[in-house]
Amino acid sequence: MTEWTTETILALAPDSGSASSGRGLSTRKSWLNVARNGNVLWGECQGSGKHPYQARIDTGGPTGTHGSHEPVFKCSCPSRKFPCKHGLGLFLLFANAPQEFGELEPPTWVQEWLDGRVARAEKKAEKAVEIATKPVDPKAQEKRVAARDKKVRAGLEELSLWSRDLIRTGIADAQSKGYTHWETMAARLIDAQAPGLARMVREIPGLLSQDDWQARLLEQLGAVHLAGNAYQRLEQLPETVRADTRTAIGFPTSSEDVLAQTGIRDAWQVIGQSLEQDDRLRVRRTWLYGTQNGRSAVVQEFGVVQAPLGLSLPVGSSINVEIVYHPSQHPQRALIKGDLPAPRAITHVPGMSIEENLNAYAQARAANPWLERHFFRLHDATLQINNSVIDSTDHSLQVHPRFAQLWPWLAITGGSSGTVYGEWDGEFFLPLSVMIAGTFHNFAFDGVNA
Repeated sequence: MTEWTTETILALAPDSGSASSGRGLSTRKSWLNVARNGNVLWGECQGSGKHPYQARIDTGGPTGTHGSHEPVFKCSCPSRKFPCKHGLGLFLLFANAPQEFGELEPPTWVQEWLDGRVARAEKKAEKAVEIATKPVDPKAQEKRVAARDKKVRAGLEELSLWSRDLIRTGIADAQSKGYTHWETMAARLIDAQAPGLARMVREIPGLLSQDDWQARLLEQLGAVHLAGNAYQRLEQLPETVRADTRTAIGFPTSSEDVLAQTGIRDAWQVIGQSLEQDDRLRVRRTWLYGTQNGRSAVVQEFGVVQAPLGLSLPVGSSINVEIVYHPSQHPQRALIKGDLPAPRAITHVPGMSIEENLNAYAQARAANPWLERHFFRLHDATLQINNSVIDSTDHSLQVHPRFAQLWPWLAITGGSSGTVYGEWDGEFFLPLSVMIAGTFHNFAFDGVNA
């Protein structure tokens, strides 16, 4: 059975509000009844409704339903957050007072959930076998690849004409162009099956509201133009540059192909996690640092807003796993190969000066000009009340404007310096965690990475 602590459980919370509410429900008096059966926990919590909310958890472990250490939650409450406060509260109660959970046979509402999960897992396995054993038609596959390539190239021709018209008439009146001007081109790129370029174009209206919008617009148009030109010369490029170009255009990379490669096994420290979402999609990035190899990696997960994201790596833990990088001139995105082991306590992750981090970022951006974020490890750094981070060499970085945890951070650190970890997007630094006086602190932020 995996040993879960308060810290690793709270790292599963979707935001700081859920973590706080979960703590409030982690006492026995909050629950009408609680029990367990092996790795499965359940309990009923009286809420504002007529009937109590029914929460159930498969904590995973060697004998867990999925044969891994990944916990699975289910609750009858109407919350669209996952896991909800009831699931977190029940899990926290079990971690801190396991003696309160008697060993019983699961009630009907728990057993039906378990049976349903088994049935879905079997159906998924059958589907995977069906897909794996279905013979591939090389001619049909080649035809599909050629058809998409034709669509992309046609879209790039339109994009090139559109860009040249924009530059020829001058960018001075770019601010006066309505949203439709940019959205029409983006929609055309979607039709051309180039969603990566479409996203870059859709970001332009937001850039035009900035004080230095001219420079931002030219930089964005340059990135779009570079991706289009690189794709037109794709066969002339090195393999890793081709991979970066295809990613920028919007071609997906097969997880099966990535996992088929040999990875790097290490004690990977789970340093920080950020979550971005809009009305339709959630993207969670989990940053790792290899103890032996000294490299960073990011595991990205995507899902619709109301659906749970699949993987949950406890921030502040260490996991001994093999990871495989996606092909790139600057390998950063990675996948975990094999099952997750039981997480252990995090060990020290060394930092660098701000100048050294910026130099590393410059090298990474030179290798992959479409790189959007880079992981920073700031040694002997202090968060300032003016929303900046400064290190012992008096270099500083501006903190992301949506960072809303300044005062809680100062309360925890007492204004002392530590090793600060976070994302750098080329302009702003987004703090994710800090190690100070040998103690690791993780933060869940609303908005940018709630």
